[in-house]
Amino acid sequence: MIHCKRPVLAAITLALTLAACKSETTSQDEGAETTTQTSALSGEAPETKEPADDSGKPTVAVANAEDNSGVPVYLASIEKERITVSFHDVKDKERIALSKWLSEQIAKDPSSADDLIPTNHKLIPARYRKIKGYEILLPENSRASAKVKGFHYFQGASADHLVAVLDLPKEADNQAYGIARPEGTLSDEAKLEPAKDHTLSDDRKENFVKQMRSSISEKMLERDRKRLPIDMRADQFTITKAALPAPHEYVVAIDVRLGRDVADERISGLALLDKDYKVTTFVEPPNINLSHYKATLFLDLKDKSGVQMIYESTYYEGHFMHLLQFVDGKPQIIILEGDGA
Repeated sequence: MIHCKRPVLAAITLALTLAACKSETTSQDEGAETTTQTSALSGEAPETKEPADDSGKPTVAVANAEDNSGVPVYLASIEKERITVSFHDVKDKERIALSKWLSEQIAKDPSSADDLIPTNHKLIPARYRKIKGYEILLPENSRASAKVKGFHYFQGASADHLVAVLDLPKEADNQAYGIARPEGTLSDEAKLEPAKDHTLSDDRKENFVKQMRSSISEKMLERDRKRLPIDMRADQFTITKAALPAPHEYVVAIDVRLGRDVADERISGLALLDKDYKVTTFVEPPNINLSHYKATLFLDLKDKSGVQMIYESTYYEGHFMHLLQFVDGKPQIIILEGDGA
Protein backbone atom coordinates (compact mmCIF):
# COMPACT_ATOMS: atom_id res chain seq x y z
CA MET A 1 0.00 0.00 0.00
CA ILE A 2 1.37 3.41 -0.85
CA HIS A 3 -0.71 5.75 1.29
CA CYS A 4 -1.56 6.01 4.94
CA LYS A 5 -5.26 6.14 5.71
CA ARG A 6 -6.61 9.69 5.86
CA PRO A 7 -9.76 11.67 5.13
CA VAL A 8 -10.03 12.27 1.42
CA LEU A 9 -10.35 15.67 -0.17
CA ALA A 10 -13.14 15.91 -2.70
CA ALA A 11 -13.15 16.91 -6.37
CA ILE A 12 -12.79 20.53 -7.37
CA THR A 13 -13.55 22.62 -10.38
CA LEU A 14 -10.70 22.86 -12.77
CA ALA A 15 -10.49 26.61 -13.10
CA LEU A 16 -10.55 27.34 -9.37
CA THR A 17 -8.24 24.46 -8.53
CA LEU A 18 -5.72 25.78 -11.02
CA ALA A 19 -5.90 29.19 -9.41
CA ALA A 20 -5.42 27.74 -5.93
CA CYS A 21 -2.68 25.33 -6.85
CA LYS A 22 -0.72 27.38 -9.36
CA SER A 23 -0.92 30.90 -7.94
CA GLU A 24 2.62 30.81 -6.61
CA THR A 25 4.19 29.20 -9.66
CA THR A 26 2.67 31.30 -12.40
CA SER A 27 3.02 34.78 -10.93
CA GLN A 28 4.71 37.20 -13.31
CA ASP A 29 5.27 39.97 -10.78
CA GLU A 30 9.03 40.15 -11.13
CA GLY A 31 9.27 42.92 -8.55
CA ALA A 32 7.56 41.05 -5.72
CA GLU A 33 9.56 40.47 -2.55
CA THR A 34 9.85 37.23 -0.60
CA THR A 35 10.26 36.88 3.15
CA THR A 36 11.32 33.25 3.56
CA GLN A 37 14.62 32.31 5.20
CA THR A 38 17.63 32.08 2.89
CA SER A 39 19.77 29.76 5.00
CA ALA A 40 19.94 27.25 2.14
CA LEU A 41 22.19 29.58 0.19
CA SER A 42 25.93 29.21 0.62
CA GLY A 43 26.90 32.27 -1.40
CA GLU A 44 26.10 34.26 -4.49
CA ALA A 45 24.56 32.27 -7.32
CA PRO A 46 26.73 31.92 -10.42
CA GLU A 47 25.83 33.75 -13.57
CA THR A 48 23.28 32.04 -15.75
CA LYS A 49 22.16 32.73 -19.27
CA GLU A 50 19.12 34.89 -19.94
CA PRO A 51 15.82 33.08 -19.28
CA ALA A 52 13.78 31.69 -22.12
CA ASP A 53 10.47 33.34 -22.97
CA ASP A 54 8.61 30.68 -20.98
CA SER A 55 10.68 31.05 -17.80
CA GLY A 56 8.59 30.32 -14.76
CA LYS A 57 5.55 29.37 -16.82
CA PRO A 58 3.85 25.97 -17.09
CA THR A 59 4.82 24.15 -20.27
CA VAL A 60 2.11 21.48 -20.02
CA ALA A 61 -1.49 22.34 -20.95
CA VAL A 62 -4.23 21.98 -18.34
CA ALA A 63 -7.49 20.55 -19.66
CA ASN A 64 -10.88 21.90 -18.70
CA ALA A 65 -14.23 20.13 -18.48
CA GLU A 66 -15.07 20.95 -22.09
CA ASP A 67 -11.84 19.34 -23.39
CA ASN A 68 -12.51 15.79 -22.23
CA SER A 69 -13.93 13.26 -24.67
CA GLY A 70 -14.44 9.52 -24.59
CA VAL A 71 -14.69 7.57 -21.33
CA PRO A 72 -13.06 9.69 -18.61
CA VAL A 73 -10.76 8.51 -15.85
CA TYR A 74 -12.07 9.37 -12.39
CA LEU A 75 -10.33 9.20 -9.04
CA ALA A 76 -11.88 6.83 -6.52
CA SER A 77 -11.22 7.84 -2.91
CA ILE A 78 -11.63 5.08 -0.33
CA GLU A 79 -12.99 6.36 2.95
CA LYS A 80 -14.03 4.65 6.17
CA GLU A 81 -17.32 3.16 5.00
CA ARG A 82 -17.66 4.22 1.39
CA ILE A 83 -15.99 5.06 -1.91
CA THR A 84 -16.44 8.46 -3.50
CA VAL A 85 -15.91 9.02 -7.21
CA SER A 86 -14.84 12.60 -7.93
CA PHE A 87 -16.20 14.22 -11.08
CA HIS A 88 -13.63 16.61 -12.53
CA ASP A 89 -15.63 17.26 -15.70
CA VAL A 90 -18.71 19.03 -14.31
CA LYS A 91 -19.52 21.92 -16.65
CA ASP A 92 -20.01 25.47 -15.43
CA LYS A 93 -23.73 25.66 -16.18
CA GLU A 94 -24.28 22.36 -14.34
CA ARG A 95 -22.32 23.57 -11.36
CA ILE A 96 -24.23 26.84 -11.22
CA ALA A 97 -27.55 25.00 -11.14
CA LEU A 98 -26.35 22.64 -8.41
CA SER A 99 -24.91 25.49 -6.35
CA LYS A 100 -28.19 27.38 -6.48
CA TRP A 101 -30.12 24.27 -5.49
CA LEU A 102 -27.71 23.50 -2.63
CA SER A 103 -27.97 27.05 -1.28
CA GLU A 104 -31.77 26.83 -1.31
CA GLN A 105 -31.71 23.47 0.47
CA ILE A 106 -29.34 24.70 3.18
CA ALA A 107 -31.44 27.84 3.69
CA LYS A 108 -34.48 25.63 4.36
CA ASP A 109 -32.64 23.05 6.46
CA PRO A 110 -28.91 23.48 7.35
CA SER A 111 -28.58 19.78 8.19
CA SER A 112 -29.55 18.80 4.63
CA ALA A 113 -26.06 19.72 3.40
CA ASP A 114 -24.92 16.21 4.33
CA ASP A 115 -27.85 14.38 2.75
CA LEU A 116 -27.32 12.04 -0.18
CA ILE A 117 -28.86 13.25 -3.42
CA PRO A 118 -30.99 10.49 -5.02
CA THR A 119 -29.61 8.77 -8.10
CA ASN A 120 -32.54 10.02 -10.21
CA HIS A 121 -32.37 13.69 -9.17
CA LYS A 122 -32.92 15.85 -12.25
CA LEU A 123 -30.10 18.30 -11.40
CA ILE A 124 -27.50 15.54 -11.52
CA PRO A 125 -26.21 15.53 -15.14
CA ALA A 126 -27.68 12.62 -17.11
CA ARG A 127 -24.25 11.18 -17.98
CA TYR A 128 -23.66 10.53 -14.26
CA ARG A 129 -27.21 9.38 -13.48
CA LYS A 130 -27.13 6.66 -16.12
CA ILE A 131 -24.09 4.97 -14.54
CA LYS A 132 -25.36 2.42 -12.02
CA GLY A 133 -21.99 1.13 -10.86
CA TYR A 134 -18.24 1.51 -11.25
CA GLU A 135 -15.27 -0.78 -11.59
CA ILE A 136 -12.47 0.30 -9.29
CA LEU A 137 -8.88 -0.46 -10.29
CA LEU A 138 -6.71 -0.48 -7.18
CA PRO A 139 -2.92 -0.27 -6.72
CA GLU A 140 -1.07 -3.50 -7.44
CA ASN A 141 -3.86 -4.27 -9.95
CA SER A 142 -6.53 -5.62 -7.62
CA ARG A 143 -10.13 -4.72 -8.47
CA ALA A 144 -13.51 -4.06 -6.93
CA SER A 145 -17.01 -3.31 -8.19
CA ALA A 146 -19.47 -1.05 -6.41
CA LYS A 147 -22.96 0.31 -7.02
CA VAL A 148 -23.90 3.99 -6.85
CA LYS A 149 -25.91 4.81 -3.71
CA GLY A 150 -26.41 8.48 -4.48
CA PHE A 151 -24.54 11.74 -4.98
CA HIS A 152 -23.13 14.42 -2.75
CA TYR A 153 -22.66 18.06 -3.69
CA PHE A 154 -20.88 20.25 -1.18
CA GLN A 155 -18.89 23.41 -0.73
CA GLY A 156 -15.15 23.06 -0.13
CA ALA A 157 -12.60 25.65 0.91
CA SER A 158 -12.18 27.01 -2.59
CA ALA A 159 -14.97 25.53 -4.73
CA ASP A 160 -17.94 23.18 -4.84
CA HIS A 161 -17.64 19.45 -5.48
CA LEU A 162 -19.80 16.73 -6.99
CA VAL A 163 -19.10 13.08 -6.14
CA ALA A 164 -20.86 9.76 -6.56
CA VAL A 165 -21.15 7.78 -3.34
CA LEU A 166 -20.56 4.01 -3.58
CA ASP A 167 -20.59 1.13 -1.13
CA LEU A 168 -17.20 -0.02 0.16
CA PRO A 169 -16.38 -3.58 -1.03
CA LYS A 170 -14.03 -5.65 1.11
CA GLU A 171 -11.48 -5.72 -1.72
CA ALA A 172 -11.00 -1.94 -1.46
CA ASP A 173 -10.76 -1.69 2.33
CA ASN A 174 -7.51 -0.21 3.68
CA GLN A 175 -6.66 1.40 0.36
CA ALA A 176 -6.48 5.15 -0.21
CA TYR A 177 -7.04 5.71 -3.92
CA GLY A 178 -8.05 3.86 -7.04
CA ILE A 179 -9.24 4.59 -10.55
CA ALA A 180 -12.98 4.45 -11.28
CA ARG A 181 -14.57 3.75 -14.64
CA PRO A 182 -18.20 2.92 -15.47
CA GLU A 183 -19.06 -0.78 -15.45
CA GLY A 184 -17.95 -2.52 -18.62
CA THR A 185 -15.41 0.10 -19.70
CA LEU A 186 -12.31 -1.13 -17.88
CA SER A 187 -10.08 -3.52 -19.80
CA ASP A 188 -9.11 -6.79 -18.16
CA GLU A 189 -5.50 -5.91 -18.96
CA ALA A 190 -5.58 -2.43 -17.37
CA LYS A 191 -2.90 -1.87 -14.74
CA LEU A 192 -2.41 0.56 -11.86
CA GLU A 193 1.05 0.47 -10.31
CA PRO A 194 2.48 2.44 -7.39
CA ALA A 195 5.35 4.78 -8.25
CA LYS A 196 8.70 3.37 -7.14
CA ASP A 197 11.83 5.35 -6.43
CA HIS A 198 14.76 4.97 -8.78
CA THR A 199 18.24 5.18 -7.26
CA LEU A 200 21.13 6.70 -9.18
CA SER A 201 24.52 5.02 -8.99
CA ASP A 202 27.05 6.99 -6.95
CA ASP A 203 29.18 7.78 -9.98
CA ARG A 204 26.24 9.53 -11.71
CA LYS A 205 24.97 11.66 -8.83
CA GLU A 206 27.36 14.60 -9.17
CA ASN A 207 26.78 15.05 -12.88
CA PHE A 208 23.03 14.58 -12.45
CA VAL A 209 22.81 17.31 -9.80
CA LYS A 210 24.80 19.76 -11.95
CA GLN A 211 22.66 18.96 -14.97
CA MET A 212 19.43 19.41 -13.01
CA ARG A 213 20.59 22.68 -11.46
CA SER A 214 21.32 24.09 -14.89
CA SER A 215 17.91 23.05 -16.24
CA ILE A 216 16.13 24.42 -13.18
CA SER A 217 17.98 27.72 -13.38
CA GLU A 218 17.08 28.20 -17.03
CA LYS A 219 13.39 27.62 -16.34
CA MET A 220 12.97 29.65 -13.15
CA LEU A 221 11.69 33.17 -12.80
CA GLU A 222 14.59 35.58 -12.40
CA ARG A 223 13.50 36.61 -8.91
CA ASP A 224 13.45 32.96 -7.81
CA ARG A 225 16.67 32.00 -9.56
CA LYS A 226 18.61 34.34 -7.27
CA ARG A 227 17.79 32.04 -4.36
CA LEU A 228 18.71 28.78 -6.02
CA PRO A 229 21.48 27.20 -3.92
CA ILE A 230 24.90 26.86 -5.53
CA ASP A 231 25.56 23.49 -3.94
CA MET A 232 22.56 21.28 -4.49
CA ARG A 233 22.34 17.70 -3.27
CA ALA A 234 21.10 14.44 -4.74
CA ASP A 235 18.65 14.02 -1.84
CA GLN A 236 16.77 17.11 -3.07
CA PHE A 237 15.56 15.06 -6.04
CA THR A 238 13.29 12.02 -6.02
CA ILE A 239 13.52 10.04 -9.26
CA THR A 240 10.84 7.60 -10.38
CA LYS A 241 11.02 5.15 -13.27
CA ALA A 242 8.09 6.15 -15.42
CA ALA A 243 7.79 4.11 -18.65
CA LEU A 244 5.82 7.02 -20.11
CA PRO A 245 5.62 7.58 -23.89
CA ALA A 246 9.03 8.21 -25.45
CA PRO A 247 11.25 10.06 -24.85
CA HIS A 248 10.04 10.35 -21.24
CA GLU A 249 11.52 7.57 -19.12
CA TYR A 250 11.83 9.10 -15.65
CA VAL A 251 10.06 11.58 -13.42
CA VAL A 252 11.94 13.76 -10.97
CA ALA A 253 10.38 15.67 -8.08
CA ILE A 254 12.41 18.71 -7.00
CA ASP A 255 12.23 19.75 -3.35
CA VAL A 256 14.66 22.38 -2.03
CA ARG A 257 13.49 23.57 1.39
CA LEU A 258 14.11 27.26 2.14
CA GLY A 259 13.06 27.07 5.77
CA ARG A 260 12.35 24.60 8.54
CA ASP A 261 8.65 25.18 9.16
CA VAL A 262 5.94 23.32 7.25
CA ALA A 263 4.53 26.59 5.91
CA ASP A 264 7.89 27.86 4.64
CA GLU A 265 8.52 28.22 0.94
CA ARG A 266 10.59 25.84 -1.12
CA ILE A 267 11.93 25.57 -4.64
CA SER A 268 9.89 22.73 -6.03
CA GLY A 269 8.76 21.34 -9.34
CA LEU A 270 8.16 18.17 -11.32
CA ALA A 271 10.02 17.25 -14.51
CA LEU A 272 10.14 14.43 -17.03
CA LEU A 273 13.55 13.07 -18.03
CA ASP A 274 14.88 11.04 -20.95
CA LYS A 275 17.03 7.92 -20.70
CA ASP A 276 20.11 10.09 -20.08
CA TYR A 277 18.36 11.91 -17.21
CA LYS A 278 18.05 15.14 -19.19
CA VAL A 279 14.89 17.23 -18.74
CA THR A 280 12.41 16.78 -21.58
CA THR A 281 9.72 18.99 -20.05
CA PHE A 282 8.67 20.51 -16.74
CA VAL A 283 5.22 19.31 -15.73
CA GLU A 284 5.31 21.77 -12.81
CA PRO A 285 7.82 24.61 -13.38
CA PRO A 286 10.48 24.99 -10.69
CA ASN A 287 9.85 28.20 -8.76
CA ILE A 288 9.62 29.25 -5.15
CA ASN A 289 6.24 28.15 -3.81
CA LEU A 290 4.62 26.15 -1.02
CA SER A 291 3.86 22.92 -2.87
CA HIS A 292 5.53 19.55 -2.66
CA TYR A 293 5.11 17.21 -5.65
CA LYS A 294 5.14 13.44 -5.72
CA ALA A 295 4.62 10.85 -8.46
CA THR A 296 2.06 8.46 -6.97
CA LEU A 297 0.63 5.97 -9.49
CA PHE A 298 1.09 4.91 -13.09
CA LEU A 299 -2.01 3.92 -15.03
CA ASP A 300 -2.06 1.85 -18.20
CA LEU A 301 -5.55 1.36 -19.58
CA LYS A 302 -4.15 -0.78 -22.41
CA ASP A 303 -5.64 1.48 -25.05
CA LYS A 304 -4.39 4.28 -27.28
CA SER A 305 -3.97 6.60 -24.26
CA GLY A 306 -0.77 4.80 -23.24
CA VAL A 307 0.75 5.05 -19.77
CA GLN A 308 -0.51 7.94 -17.65
CA MET A 309 0.82 9.30 -14.39
CA ILE A 310 -1.09 10.35 -11.28
CA TYR A 311 0.82 12.76 -9.10
CA GLU A 312 0.14 14.71 -5.93
CA SER A 313 0.58 18.37 -5.12
CA THR A 314 0.53 19.07 -1.41
CA TYR A 315 0.97 22.15 0.73
CA TYR A 316 0.09 22.88 4.33
CA GLU A 317 -3.45 24.02 3.51
CA GLY A 318 -4.28 21.87 0.51
CA HIS A 319 -3.88 18.65 -1.44
CA PHE A 320 -4.51 17.89 -5.13
CA MET A 321 -4.37 14.80 -7.33
CA HIS A 322 -3.44 15.28 -11.00
CA LEU A 323 -3.51 13.02 -14.05
CA LEU A 324 -0.74 13.52 -16.61
CA GLN A 325 -1.84 12.11 -19.95
CA PHE A 326 -0.55 12.41 -23.51
CA VAL A 327 -2.85 13.63 -26.29
CA ASP A 328 -1.36 13.29 -29.77
CA GLY A 329 2.02 12.95 -28.08
CA LYS A 330 1.65 16.17 -26.09
CA PRO A 331 1.43 16.11 -22.28
CA GLN A 332 -1.78 17.40 -20.72
CA ILE A 333 -2.89 17.70 -17.10
CA ILE A 334 -6.32 16.94 -15.64
CA ILE A 335 -6.88 17.88 -12.00
CA LEU A 336 -8.74 14.86 -10.68
CA GLU A 337 -9.46 16.00 -7.14
CA GLY A 338 -8.39 18.54 -4.60
CA ASP A 339 -9.09 21.45 -2.33
CA GLY A 340 -7.12 24.09 -0.53
CA ALA A 341 -7.43 27.47 1.10
